Amino acid sequence: MLEIAERVDPAFREDVLAGLSAPIPAVPARWLYDRRGSELFDDITRLPSYYPTRTETALLKDTLPQIATRIPRGTAVVEFGAGSATKTPLLLEAIRPAVYAPVDISGDYLRDSAAEVAASFPGVAVEPIIADFARPFDLPPGIASLPKLGFFPGSTIGNFVPRTGTDLLR
Repeated sequence: MLEIAERVDPAFREDVLAGLSAPIPAVPARWLYDRRGSELFDDITRLPSYYPTRTETALLKDTLPQIATRIPRGTAVVEFGAGSATKTPLLLEAIRPAVYAPVDISGDYLRDSAAEVAASFPGVAVEPIIADFARPFDLPPGIASLPKLGFFPGSTIGNFVPRTGTDLLR
């Protein structure tokens, strides 16, 4: 058993031990989002009883014309927790950024969704970033000098314990 434990990702081990030792035991949701976990979440968002995706999509469609007038040309869109990027085309169509940088911890899933976005928007450079956006990460060098728009749609914020979610928004 010790041999197996030595092969476990140290960050995973730390999160599990801390989470299960907490007054209200929990393990961070980020450990659920490998390819299969991401696919399952996408399936959930298509259920008739899961209204947040439909509601947010309707809000985006209604407000994007106004938002687009305030976004400078040559902007880099950085999407936190991009996943399947289902709402992303609405934003990219409205503002036509120079760069789209989706950030997600599920590398394979991110690469696939980034490739779909790149095929749909050939005039936008797509720079996927495999990272846990709740922790510091570096943007690709070409983005540093561009104006940036953070895009954080969806229910991802609900995956955090309240303090982590609040800290992230600060």
